[in-house]
Amino acid sequence: MLVSTVSGIASLTALLAAVILLVFLGLERLLGIPADPLLMKNLTFYFGHTLINVAMYQGVAIIYELFPRYTGLPWKTAKPMVIGWNAVMVLVMFAFFHHLYMDFVQPRAVQVIGQIASYSSALPAAVVTILGLLAQVYHRKVRWTLASVLMFAGTMGWAIGGTAAVIDSTIVVNFRFHNTQWVPAHFHTYLLIGLVLIVLGFTAHFTQEVSGEPERSRISKAIATLWLLGGYGFVSLFYIGGWHSVPRRYAGYPREVAEGSLYARLALMLVLPLILALLIYIWEVGKRWLAAYAAARRPS
Repeated sequence: MLVSTVSGIASLTALLAAVILLVFLGLERLLGIPADPLLMKNLTFYFGHTLINVAMYQGVAIIYELFPRYTGLPWKTAKPMVIGWNAVMVLVMFAFFHHLYMDFVQPRAVQVIGQIASYSSALPAAVVTILGLLAQVYHRKVRWTLASVLMFAGTMGWAIGGTAAVIDSTIVVNFRFHNTQWVPAHFHTYLLIGLVLIVLGFTAHFTQEVSGEPERSRISKAIATLWLLGGYGFVSLFYIGGWHSVPRRYAGYPREVAEGSLYARLALMLVLPLILALLIYIWEVGKRWLAAYAAARRPS
């Protein structure tokens, strides 16, 4: 409830920014009243950056709720957690400025606020969640299933992708990494091997709990292994490309960064085990879903 409330409040402000953005667009298109480009860009990034962070926070709420069922250790809403998440609610509203460092007409103070907020917003939620999750598994007899493995791995993906995002939000680093493949690298990490894994873990947990079907450990290990190998291999090529200044959104690369084509081909190959993992997951979890649906339709 704590995370959902924080996420809900932040989401409302992001959606309000989106409405204002649409009003300005409408006035420009219908009445010819020009909108300020910098204001429009700020509204766009405030909406998008805040909302994508909130999506990840909702995944963390799943971890808080479900993971203790696999460790037997309650995850209490302690005072540091409350303080941390309330701090995040405020700080995440200013972190989006790190997307606008290259807009030099922005006031310098705004850029500094963006870097401070980007660093600060990562600490409360990350420290509370990561240390809390490590405390859950440290010297504990964890019931490792497909669900618990995916949720744990998803939290790890969130931490790694978030760390890469904080690196990119540093002004002196952003001068080098801005609009390179480092940017899709970090958000693919905390989405593809972060939030998506947590959601898949929740679905696996739910279907197994409702259907009562036993889990096949070899299949579960294969799904997790293929997804992590393919996922981290895939995003690693983005990180390498960003490190070598390969730009994002280019259909063809100039001679200076021609190695970007090689990284793209390798990344495409590494997607294959990830797709295979997804197909096996759909088959395995889908069967449990059908079993649960059939059980629900039987007359009592």
